[in-house]
Amino acid sequence: MPEGPYELVNRGVVSAAADAGVPKPTSMNRRTLIAAWAALCVGGLAATSALNASPTPE
Repeated sequence: MPEGPYELVNRGVVSAAADAGVPKPTSMNRRTLIAAWAALCVGGLAATSALNASPTPE
């Protein structure tokens, strides 16, 4: 039977890797993620309106 991630945590494999200096994956805060998403939306809307306002080539 294959081992799942929880068995590895229970056996101490993950904590041993953390003690060996392996960096943890960074997790973004929910507010940071929402702020980044909102900034991308605002940038996209600004680019869209600028492109719509520009004259079309002939």
